[in-house]
Amino acid sequence: MCGRDTSRHEHAGLLDHQCIYNMRRPFCVTILLWLVLSLTAWSGLRLYSAIQWWQILSEFASPPGPLYIAGSGAVWVVAGLLLLWGMWEIKPWFRFALLGAGVAYTLWYWSDRSVFQLSRLNWPFALAVNFLLLVILVVCALAPGTRTFFSKREAHD
Repeated sequence: MCGRDTSRHEHAGLLDHQCIYNMRRPFCVTILLWLVLSLTAWSGLRLYSAIQWWQILSEFASPPGPLYIAGSGAVWVVAGLLLLWGMWEIKPWFRFALLGAGVAYTLWYWSDRSVFQLSRLNWPFALAVNFLLLVILVVCALAPGTRTFFSKREAHD
């Protein structure tokens, strides 16, 4: 039915959303999906761990404290779920929200690392991985296939 005359659907006030959902998802969109899923799961683990170990973290006064750890985990879980919803619903704003979240997560990660964590010798590796993930994020979010995938839905909304 995709690509055929859909005037009867448009006449009835319905759009052929089945065509949109049946479109083959570009490879970059799949990569973005895995990035968002991974960071959302990681943040969920952070939140769960802070709740599970709350008493011990409070008892030993481990900086920055369980409230900060749980709060930051919760913020990133909510952000990740919003991004996943935007991707699932093929929202046109998704690409821009993802880029903003990528920059915000990077800023948070490095400020958290520099303020609350002991200095570690693996910072060059962490910086390289962070840079690589940002490059993948930007390239995939701005790729023509990704742009087309999300703009097809915008044309039907």
